[in-house]
Amino acid sequence: MNELENDCVIICREVNKFDDTITSYKCKEGTYKDLSKDFRFLIFRSMFNQELKYFICNKNNVQLALNEISDSTISILKYCTEIKRC
Repeated sequence: MNELENDCVIICREVNKFDDTITSYKCKEGTYKDLSKDFRFLIFRSMFNQELKYFICNKNNVQLALNEISDSTISILKYCTEIKRC
C-alpha cells in the first residue's frame, strides 16, 4: 500500500455538515475482497451512483485503523461528497 502515500490515485473530499470543514483523503479504489485485516483504512462509499464503490483511504497520509469491515459495520462508512482523480 506504499503507492497510496506517494501517488495521487483518488482524492475524496468529505464536507462536515455541522461546521463546513472539508477533509481530504487520498484513496485507492477497492472492494470488500481487498479488505483484510492487513488493510486497516477508512472506507468511503461513493454516493454518485447506485453501485457500491469502496475506497481504501488514509487521512492526511496518516492511516486510520478499523478493526473489521463487514456488512454489519456499514454505518461506519462515510460518503464521498466529491471525488477527484489525478
